[in-house]
Amino acid sequence: MNYVSGGNLKTPECHLYKTWELFKYNFFIWTTAYFIGLQFTHLDQGIFQQLTLDWNIMKNWPLILWVIFIGLVLLLVTIVTYIFYLYYLIGYLSAYLTFLSAFFGVMVFFSKWYSLFGYHLHLHHWFLGAFMQAFLCYQNGFITAVQAIFGGVQTEGGSRWGYDPLFVGGNGLMNAKSAAAMTKLAQSQARASNNLLAELRA
Repeated sequence: MNYVSGGNLKTPECHLYKTWELFKYNFFIWTTAYFIGLQFTHLDQGIFQQLTLDWNIMKNWPLILWVIFIGLVLLLVTIVTYIFYLYYLIGYLSAYLTFLSAFFGVMVFFSKWYSLFGYHLHLHHWFLGAFMQAFLCYQNGFITAVQAIFGGVQTEGGSRWGYDPLFVGGNGLMNAKSAAAMTKLAQSQARASNNLLAELRA
């Protein structure tokens, strides 16, 4: 479906794109926005190195970082609000609100569960980028640009830092279990090597 041209979003007309139209849409909207998202890596300079969602760091932020952070939050809220409006126009707002409610419910459950073992939730920007892409659905110039930007943010985060787990930390009990499992694995590998050597000598 084509929702780019506006009009009545509930009854879009089918439009067969020409080659030049495809190039304009894919390059000038998606590719350009994706490139912008990739530039997230340049924020890791100077004072921006403290721009992380970790309260132990956030509580020591200078005023300028709080201004930047609040501005980014307001921008994100504005984007999400407009996307809600678009989804309302096409009759899919309730479906996405259900998706969001289920997602946050699952995150709260796992956060409480992992906290029992000394883990805490750490939101990486690769995850935020991936989540926002999952929240974007149909062919619209604005949504395409937003999806591409967050796609670039996700790619940059994963390429530079790796796709680290969301829950980090761990108490002695979990570490002890991991150590025990690694010891058993090492012992099994050693037994296998010894058996192989014995067979070769026989």
